Amino acid sequence: MKVKKILVLVLCMIMMFTLANTYAATYPEKTIQIIVNKAAGGGTDTVARMIAAALEKKLGTSVVVLNKEGGEGVIGANESAKAKADGYTLAVHAPNELTNMLVNGQGVAFTRESFNYISSVNIRGMIFAMKKGSQFNSLDELIEYAKANPKKITIGIPGEAVASIVWMLMNATGLEFTIVNAQSGGELFALVLGGHIEAALIGAQFYDRLKDGNCPVLAQTVESRKYGVADVPTFSELGINGVEWDTRMLLTAPAGTPQQIIDILSDAIDKSFADGSIVEMLEQGGETPLYIKGEELVKYLDKYFAREIPLLKQIKEDKNK
Repeated sequence: MKVKKILVLVLCMIMMFTLANTYAATYPEKTIQIIVNKAAGGGTDTVARMIAAALEKKLGTSVVVLNKEGGEGVIGANESAKAKADGYTLAVHAPNELTNMLVNGQGVAFTRESFNYISSVNIRGMIFAMKKGSQFNSLDELIEYAKANPKKITIGIPGEAVASIVWMLMNATGLEFTIVNAQSGGELFALVLGGHIEAALIGAQFYDRLKDGNCPVLAQTVESRKYGVADVPTFSELGINGVEWDTRMLLTAPAGTPQQIIDILSDAIDKSFADGSIVEMLEQGGETPLYIKGEELVKYLDKYFAREIPLLKQIKEDKNK
């Protein structure tokens, strides 16, 4: 009986493998959907639409973006995690949003392992900007003042998912700041431009507008200027280590998606970078193209989750004291 059961199991596995190969050989046969857990018009949505355009061109099928906002991103993330693993429902996530939801989200029904991470197409850091007419024109000046005036400097952020950067800065300098959550980059830009807060950690895509508004930009969080704004020093260049931070847009599929389909999707993105079509879209959108996949992407995510999850938990614990 045991031998018969083993034979049946082996035959079932062979049939499933054969069906998966046959299915992948004809993929895609219909419209592919990409879920974005944010409203239309934001940074994640914009990059998702670039990815959709690249896949559509290379795969020869329609690729549409579905905005499933709500619950601080949890609704869309849950839906993308539980979608059928057939290659027709994908998602674009930012790792900082995933880690924040895993620590602070309500009703989270996914884990890191719920997704197959296909590729990352860009790198995006944050810039440290002062309000218009600020008395501080260098980071040293700000630090000197903050040492004598704990918590008096207000630093705005565009959402809870990037609160960890301010904590990195406080841990690196031993200073205390007051954090203001503006919920979005647009709202944060208005606050710092209007002088309602002293400083902001805001997306690098706002650099030109901040410069035009006479808001001093003192530093940036990326590891190297080649990944950010060329004429803005990094925190490490200014002697402050431990504030290196970036986020990237991840193309994902539900866990369990056949590897043959993952390879087809990955190959389409490969070709879009090879011919420069997606690079051009990203650069025109103010993004810095950076393509990683496979083991390189796994290593990046391992490092990211290992750093962010404990830090976000620390922030949560300190808030609840």
